[in-house]
Amino acid sequence: LQQMADQAKTTTLRNAATIAADKGLSVNPTLVNGVMMPTADVPSNTWHRVRIVFASIEQSLRLVVESSSGGSCSLRLLAKDGVYLDTIPRDISAIYLFPGARADVAWSCTCANYPCSAVVKSIPAAGG
Repeated sequence: LQQMADQAKTTTLRNAATIAADKGLSVNPTLVNGVMMPTADVPSNTWHRVRIVFASIEQSLRLVVESSSGGSCSLRLLAKDGVYLDTIPRDISAIYLFPGARADVAWSCTCANYPCSAVVKSIPAAGG
């Protein structure tokens, strides 16, 4: 944000990160359909397909799906930037995204008890 403000020759964003941090707000929020930290209970052993668009300016991101109810989760890559892979699905351990990237993935979690809960964690990718 600081670099953007300097390049734009404006002070509007100059202190945005500091102000957010002082108020205990994240300077890198992750939103799903406009909602921060959404949750959903899903059936165990059911595949869910999602299309992810990473709207970022300069960061890269690594996403992982983990069961928060003692089970295990699997990820499968179907397409990148709207282009299906030659062989699908491809088993993956994380989703790697760069600014403007899109990924079509399927995920499923296996849990012993209902509700089966999972959390998508964002982990900055190397160099991002």
